[in-house]
Amino acid sequence: MATLYAWSPIDMGDKQIAVGDTVSASDVGGKEELENLRMAGVLRPSKFPENVGTGETPREARLRQLRAELEAVDSSPEAVAEMELAMEAANPPPVEEVEKK
Repeated sequence: MATLYAWSPIDMGDKQIAVGDTVSASDVGGKEELENLRMAGVLRPSKFPENVGTGETPREARLRQLRAELEAVDSSPEAVAEMELAMEAANPPPVEEVEKK
C-alpha cells in the first residue's frame, strides 16, 4: 500500500498522530481502521500542504500547489483540464463535505 499521511490529528488514546505524520495500519489498529480513515479523508496519499492560506482548506492548498506545478511544465488548456480532473480524483473532499452538498 502507498504511504498515507494524516490530514487531521488522530487521537489513538495512548498516542497522538499529528497532521503530516505518515500512518500505517499498525499505527491505527489494523487495515480496516486504516481504510476507514482513508475513506473519510483523514489519511491521504499526498503530503499535507505546508502553506495553507487564510480562508483556504488544506485540500484547496494542495490543488493550488498541483496547478502551479502543472503550469510550470505544461500550461496548454488541454493539459490543464486533464490535470484538473486527475487532481480532483487524487484529492477528494472528505466524506462530510460530500454529504453536505
